[in-house]
Amino acid sequence: MKKKRIIKLLSCIMMITFLMGSAPLYSWGLTLDPNLPVLTLPPAAPSALTAKLDSNAAVKLSWSDNSFNESGFVLQRRVLGATTYVDIISLQAGTTTYTDQLSNDFSAFGKVFYRVQAINSKGSAYSNEVSLDMSQPKGPTGLAVTYDNKAVHLIWNSTSPDLTDYFKILRKVDGGNYETLGTTKEKHYTDMTVSPGIYYYMVEAVGYFGGGMSEAQGVAVPKEAVTPPTTTTTTDPKAGGNLNFSSASDWAESEIQEAYALGLTTETILNQFNRNITREEFCEIAVKLYEALSGKEALPAIENPFTDTTNTMALKAFELGIIKGTSDTTFSPNSPITRQEICVMIYRTLKADNSSLNMDTSGVSAFSDESSIASWAIDAVKYANKNSIMKGTGNNNINPLGNTTREQAIVLIKRTFENFD
Repeated sequence: MKKKRIIKLLSCIMMITFLMGSAPLYSWGLTLDPNLPVLTLPPAAPSALTAKLDSNAAVKLSWSDNSFNESGFVLQRRVLGATTYVDIISLQAGTTTYTDQLSNDFSAFGKVFYRVQAINSKGSAYSNEVSLDMSQPKGPTGLAVTYDNKAVHLIWNSTSPDLTDYFKILRKVDGGNYETLGTTKEKHYTDMTVSPGIYYYMVEAVGYFGGGMSEAQGVAVPKEAVTPPTTTTTTDPKAGGNLNFSSASDWAESEIQEAYALGLTTETILNQFNRNITREEFCEIAVKLYEALSGKEALPAIENPFTDTTNTMALKAFELGIIKGTSDTTFSPNSPITRQEICVMIYRTLKADNSSLNMDTSGVSAFSDESSIASWAIDAVKYANKNSIMKGTGNNNINPLGNTTREQAIVLIKRTFENFD
C-alpha cells in the first residue's frame, strides 16, 4: 500500500512539472519576485599554467580554461620577497594565453611568480603557481690560466649553471683593453693566438638577463713562444690531439690551413676531408662565416624548435635565420647537405651579415638541370653562381641535389669570406 502511494505521488509531481513547463507562469496565476537573489556559481579554477621566456624578453603564459561560466580572467604576478600578488591584466572569457612583455628589471628580485583566476561576479580558486628565475648568473670562480705548448689554457668553475647559456672569454694584452676572444659552452678554453707578452683573461657567464664576470687572471708568454704555424700538422688541445691536414687533396690542403687560421673551421670536420659534410657540420661553419664577416658574436636561440638536435651552433644559425629546419620540429643534422642547401645557407648568412646587400640574380643563364632546383632555393643557387660561390659541374649543370665533401665545403666558405670581407 505504501509503495502505491509513493508511485502516485511521483506521478503527480511529474504531471505538475510538465504542465508548468508547457505554459507561462502567469497562466497559472504565478509570478517570480524580482527581488529574489539569483544564484551564481563561481567558475572552475584554471589549471596547467605554464610560463616560458622568449627571445624578446617576454614571458609567454598559457593555461587550461576549465569553466563554462566565466566572464573573464585576471592574471597576477609577484616578485620574490613580496607577500601579495598584483593584478597585471584582465582578460576576456575563453582566453588561455598571454604574453607579459617585461618592462622592468626583474633580475634584481631573482624570481617572478604568476597565477591566474577565472571570474564572474565571483572568483574561482587560483591556478597553480609558476615561477621564472630571472637572476643574472654569477661570475665563474676558480679561473686558472696557464701557458703550455705555445698556447694559453683556461679552466674555471660555473657558479650558476642553471642560469648560464654560455661563457664569453675576454682578453687584454699588457696595457690594452679587454676584447672578446671567443665563446664556449664548456668550462675550459684554449687560446692559440698568443705571442710573447703579458696576457690577462676574464670569463663572463652569460645568461638571459645579463652576465657575471670572473676575477681577472694573468699569464706571461715567454719570448720563445710563437703563433702556431700553418704547417701540415699543428696541435690543438681542444681536439685532444694533432690536426693532420695531409689527408686533404693537394688542391685543398693549403686553403684548409688558411681557413683554420681564419677561424672558419670546426674540430669536427678537420679530418676525413673527403667525407660528405652533413647539414649540422655545414651549419656550424656557416655560423663561423657570419662571425668572421660581421665581427659579431652569434647568440643561440632561447627556445630550441628542433627535437633532433641540441647543437648550440644550430641554435645560433636558427636565431640568425640561416636555417629553418626540414620541418617545424626537425633539422635532420646528420643528413648529407645538398648543393642547393649550401647555397641557401650561404645566401642567408650573407643577408644576416648585411641586410642591404644587393642580392640581384639578373643575367644568370638558366641551368640545364634547373628543373631539379627547389623553388625555395632557386634565388640562392643563382646568386651563388653569379658571385662564383657555387660553380657548375659541366654541361651547364649545377647539380643541386649533389653532395659536397668536407674539404670542398671548407674551401667554399673560405673563398666566400675572402670575396665578401
